[in-house]
Amino acid sequence: TSEITVDISLGDAAAQERVQNAPIFIIARDPSQPSPPIAVVRRQVSQLPMRVSITDSDSMMPGRSISGFSEIEIVARISFTGSPMAQSGDWFGQQTIEIEDGRGVQVIINKKVQ
Repeated sequence: TSEITVDISLGDAAAQERVQNAPIFIIARDPSQPSPPIAVVRRQVSQLPMRVSITDSDSMMPGRSISGFSEIEIVARISFTGSPMAQSGDWFGQQTIEIEDGRGVQVIINKKVQ
């Protein structure tokens, strides 16, 4: 089973707007075909900073798992509406990882969805 370890933290601007009970979605997706996501993990903003492991068992669709990709884009997004779809005003961070370079990535939530 492949596993990617994601360390997630809040940037300063996002920390000032932080909503403790908002969900955060950690999404693994194919950079060349971002939808549908490969895997999604849901946590709460109150758990930040956090370390999350994404594995093949988090896959959204059978036969489409992180072990089948050489490059994965990780997006961590705070959802003020609770929806997994990006909405204007949500804060996010993203990072692309080459699987052969390692299995760890750091994502800082520091951008706002327009």
